Amino acid sequence: MAVFPHFLNDSVEREPYDEDQFSNTSIRIGEVIDIYETDDDRNDSGGRAQTQYIVQLLYRDGNGPTATAPYKCTIADLFGGLGDSIRFTLRAATSHSSGASDGARVLVACPNGETAAAVIIGGYKNYGPSKSKPKVDPGMDAGHHFDFEFNGVALGINKDGEVSLSVKGPTDNLGNVKAEIGSSVTILKDGSFKISDKGSEWIQVDATKKQINFNSGGAVNIEAATEAIIKAPQVNVAGNKVTLGTAPSFGVTLFEPTMAWANAHQHLAFGIPTVPGPLPLLAAAGSSTVKVSP
Repeated sequence: MAVFPHFLNDSVEREPYDEDQFSNTSIRIGEVIDIYETDDDRNDSGGRAQTQYIVQLLYRDGNGPTATAPYKCTIADLFGGLGDSIRFTLRAATSHSSGASDGARVLVACPNGETAAAVIIGGYKNYGPSKSKPKVDPGMDAGHHFDFEFNGVALGINKDGEVSLSVKGPTDNLGNVKAEIGSSVTILKDGSFKISDKGSEWIQVDATKKQINFNSGGAVNIEAATEAIIKAPQVNVAGNKVTLGTAPSFGVTLFEPTMAWANAHQHLAFGIPTVPGPLPLLAAAGSSTVKVSP
């Protein structure tokens, strides 16, 4: 026969119980004010080698007065396993006062009510100090979506499943970029994607138009260990100057098509073969037409 504790018996009238203002049985809100890395002499995690955070916790008993106290905390493990892990750091406040600061706002719990076992179990919406520009949730038009940003790397997935990855550069506590990188990757719902930097360089695959486009503010270099092959019904090369390898390789590459052209255009004058006119630019890449435009 099962025996239930008296506090799980429905016949017992229960009231909210929080002991007192400084109880460790409640989830508390706090702000990270300092970080003790594993190689910091102040870190006392020992062989566990965990980063420790000093969190200024806020205590309030109902509508009564508030008080703060620093707690030494670690971060809860998302997976709790040996083969899977995720590691990240939180931002400590650059300055701390009684008012709102720019440190990470967190939720802290003490397993079994033990202060020494304090764990950061999540974040709390941070609207920041008055000088910051807090991010607000979008409206209904955004639909089912996902937005992520960590130290200037932003990942977004919109309601159509389109993905955008933006590498802005490292940021300060308020999200301001300290050193611009400016690269991005975008994947659209039709399968098209584009990779670009902060300048004029980009690569685009257009699934709708079935095109692959490149743009460079400088040079475009393609190198292959054995050979590079371009096959198309028509190849157009536009430029003020077109160079096809060195002189020896140029002659070897064009020898067979050049001789075929010469034999096809040879005529007899008084029994003597005439000299063909200027040779056209021929290709050894299997294309049927090559155009070189200035």
